[in-house]
Amino acid sequence: GAVAAELRWPLVKAGKNGVNHVLEPVIQLVAAPSGTETLPNEDSVLVEFDQGNLFALNRFPGADAVERGARANIGVNYLRQDPAGWGLGLTFGRVLRADNLGQFTTGSGLNGRKSDWLAAAQVTSANGLGLTNRFLLDDALDVTKAEMLLSYNRPRVGLDAGYLFHKADAAEGRPIDTNEVVFDGRFAIGQAGWQARVMNRYDLEANRASNAGLGLT
Repeated sequence: GAVAAELRWPLVKAGKNGVNHVLEPVIQLVAAPSGTETLPNEDSVLVEFDQGNLFALNRFPGADAVERGARANIGVNYLRQDPAGWGLGLTFGRVLRADNLGQFTTGSGLNGRKSDWLAAAQVTSANGLGLTNRFLLDDALDVTKAEMLLSYNRPRVGLDAGYLFHKADAAEGRPIDTNEVVFDGRFAIGQAGWQARVMNRYDLEANRASNAGLGLT
């Protein structure tokens, strides 16, 4: 169980040519028990810290572990919307805890009394182009995780290309840093609904492809 109180203060401004700006500071206070029954953790090992769960009551992905202890989730969101069809979204924040209960690994960015800083940006356009970027930075501004994805999506073709960096973390099965380039493409074949797909993930540390695939749907 957990109880929370949240304050959001959206500041809205209408700009020229119909452009809208929204700046939203957020403070969320969460109280939850510090102790819990010890359960084997099989489905909650890999924890992702991103703009989607900055203000979540529980950041564990499965049912075997539950986030515990008193904490404050703080951050600010910014959104710019243009009638021409493109937008910009920014999120910046972190988690502050009353006590370090040792629930999270170093590579998750959530360990300690103060989490890493989360910085995320997303740009979208009317023609299907999109750019998503996310960083986790410690207080020394060293990067724990970084993800960048460039996408292009249209009815008959879709392309995604990106770069991933994850700091080494033995608790998550990464004895060395992860540096990878990823690519995923889909292409419509004819008018009968067939679609071809090609994908590749290249490991820059090992200097080889870690996986590749072809698909037909």
